[in-house]
Amino acid sequence: MRISPEKLLPPLQKIDLITCDIDGTLLSNKGLADENLDILADFIRRHNIPFTIASGRSLEGLTKVAHRLQLADYPLIGDNGAVVYSNVTDAEILYEELLFAPQTGTAVAQLTAAYGPHLEKLILPHTFSSNMNTQTGEAALAPQKYSVDLLKAIYIYKVLRFAAANNIASSYASSHRERAFAPHALWEVEYLTDDLATTYVPLDFAAFSRLPVYKIFLLTDEKHSEQKEVFDQISAWLAPLAQELNIIRYGSYMLDIMLKNVDKSKGVIFLQKHSPYRHIAAIGDALNDLGMLKAADISGCVANAQAELFAWTDFHASGSYNAGVLEFLEFLLRENYL
Repeated sequence: MRISPEKLLPPLQKIDLITCDIDGTLLSNKGLADENLDILADFIRRHNIPFTIASGRSLEGLTKVAHRLQLADYPLIGDNGAVVYSNVTDAEILYEELLFAPQTGTAVAQLTAAYGPHLEKLILPHTFSSNMNTQTGEAALAPQKYSVDLLKAIYIYKVLRFAAANNIASSYASSHRERAFAPHALWEVEYLTDDLATTYVPLDFAAFSRLPVYKIFLLTDEKHSEQKEVFDQISAWLAPLAQELNIIRYGSYMLDIMLKNVDKSKGVIFLQKHSPYRHIAAIGDALNDLGMLKAADISGCVANAQAELFAWTDFHASGSYNAGVLEFLEFLLRENYL
């Protein structure tokens, strides 16, 4: 354990809320079945600790973890900071950053009519060409004819169809209904085998383009290392929209697609500015937690964290996963920050 005294709040300043990453920080590979979560949950309740979760998961995944820990009704940060929910009970959206806004009007209708069922065959590397062959569907788009949001919808729709053809499960977060596009939830490790065996049936492009989407999530079995090439291809296809998209890779088997510059710091900063929770502590394990940790008043990392996080965090736990989270809470209590 290490702490940087010069970075801490004044002795009388209290922490209003603690945000904790889920996967790799709160949860080990045992998932929600980890019996040590009961110890942590009991500690939180006994000491009335203002504890919440911040994750790449969407509402359904956040809700499962919140119920497992019997968390009180504090705000939840979801979809890597793209959405902040009021609490687990009513889940009102307090803040959102859409990956692309719902598309309406003639542009969607004309595009769907021109490409029809062959829209998924678009040659994405040549999207900014003006050639179009409606017979084969191997068409390209003139960017000046369409909004950036519609172009993002087109690119991502193609990616989802390609992912489905390669047995990669897909889901998205949209207006509390992250399961609407894929027929199965993808948030718990113990369910992966069943989910990946499920036939993926996407919506048609016209319906997809009218959805308010926060994040796209692609997932395959960790054991299928050959899928790395598929994820490489997906990342390459999305390269032309590098100024618009934030693509986070988790090894060779998971990928998040979000709006550029969206990370968990967005949720933390929103709460600091627009809620009673002005002073926030945070703990995590991975690089996608770094924005949140930098934005927090006091930051911590668990022992199993990626090496880069140790240089940016105030507190280094000696324990991994939820044991390290418990250490962080004990430290905050001991030093009178709670």
